[in-house]
Amino acid sequence: MKGNIIFFVLIALLSMIVVTTAAFAQSDGVNIVVLATISGDLSEVGILGQRGAEMAVEHINADGGIKALGGAKINLIVGDVTSDYSNSINVAQRLLSQHDLSGIVIAGVSGMNKAVAPVLERAEVPFVTGAIADDLTELNYRYVFRICPEGSAFGHMQVEFSQYLLEEEGGASKVGIIYENTDYGQSTAGGVAELCAEYNIPVAINESYPKDFTDATPLVSKLKSSGAEVLFPVSYTKDAALIFGTMQSLGYNPMIIGGGAGFIWPEFYKTLGSLANGVSSVGSWVWDTKNITNNPALVKVTEEWEEKYGDFMGEIAGEMYAAVYCLKEAMEECGSSDPKEIRNALAEIKITEGGATLMQPGIVEFDENGNNIHVRPVMGQWWEDGKLHSIYPREFTDNEIKKF
Repeated sequence: MKGNIIFFVLIALLSMIVVTTAAFAQSDGVNIVVLATISGDLSEVGILGQRGAEMAVEHINADGGIKALGGAKINLIVGDVTSDYSNSINVAQRLLSQHDLSGIVIAGVSGMNKAVAPVLERAEVPFVTGAIADDLTELNYRYVFRICPEGSAFGHMQVEFSQYLLEEEGGASKVGIIYENTDYGQSTAGGVAELCAEYNIPVAINESYPKDFTDATPLVSKLKSSGAEVLFPVSYTKDAALIFGTMQSLGYNPMIIGGGAGFIWPEFYKTLGSLANGVSSVGSWVWDTKNITNNPALVKVTEEWEEKYGDFMGEIAGEMYAAVYCLKEAMEECGSSDPKEIRNALAEIKITEGGATLMQPGIVEFDENGNNIHVRPVMGQWWEDGKLHSIYPREFTDNEIKKF
């Protein structure tokens, strides 16, 4: 009899613990962080990422929060790492010490991700990232989850797309590769060179340039002298605009297939205006792929963004919106706000509906290294409406490739 009493007391105590935990989660919410380069030279990508994460949190909370945690709301904590990658370490350490964190989303910029990854790994807090440097998921980290394609896949897509155009139109015999000498640039350019070699495409020039250089004339002069008829540039916005403007002034007009970043963010068109019409570039995400346009709920997200911010939803914004939803779905799956449990859920989850499916092709699932196994890069093209539109792979889009 005494044993039975003890048993029922223990059951009651456990029930109280569960109820108390759920009530705590509901009243205090779940803390997640968005790390982004909100100030400095890379503020464009950081602000897009911050806003994308904020919109996702607004939608999740308005829809009842984390239902598996009794309707717990998400508290989004913003960490500005500036555009100095080394700051990410101090910012992450400070936020980890100040808050009980369930997860983190990181808005692109491979150098910043690689700097902060060891800190988050030691803290055992999962992070979902939009960084593309190949080796980020080759370092035996267990807490990193990449929602976007890796950099070498970007380079492969640039070359694949050029071959598609050549089959349709005939053309170039020589190509040029130029890239910012950073993790992002090296990964993407490496993929371009690798596939060019596989396809036996002659590379007339393959050259890096320093981050934040101020005079593109020597580089563009080399490009022009090389005779490259197709150019694969890998640059952030300021450098992309500088290179493109210098090409115009020197009368060098190859077919340009950009390597993402500066060639796909809204500031590119705002800087170049009609000169950008027809320019194509690879990217992690474009707002009008089929998985979005065929889903009214996802279309509503992109329309709300444009109404709120007066521009199309850019790459990093879409990624971070989806990244927050990945954490949300993992919490629903494991029924916990504990970062280790969320990490384990992310490692096993397959998401086929909801905000995370904003990422093409509408499925998110991670391999043993934390890579999204279904995602592929998308080619976008600037049209006269000032928006980047998806044009390739053809199975991802209904849009036609325009000629200008």
